[in-house]
Amino acid sequence: MIDAGYFAVARYSGRSSDKNFVKHLDMLKSELDKDKVSILGPSIKATYNGPFTPPQLRRNEAMYPIEWND
Repeated sequence: MIDAGYFAVARYSGRSSDKNFVKHLDMLKSELDKDKVSILGPSIKATYNGPFTPPQLRRNEAMYPIEWND
């Protein structure tokens, strides 16, 4: 279970391999660092489709919990 909060998310398609996840996670972290957004915890990998879904139709997300001030 994941606690409620604010998350920065990079959505991507394709296989849910570790290599693909790390690629998008690194891009997300780079943008958060550039925008000086504080990351509050470890990364999270979310996958939403079964293995028989064509890769171009799969939905995956790389995310970090962040500190967000309204």
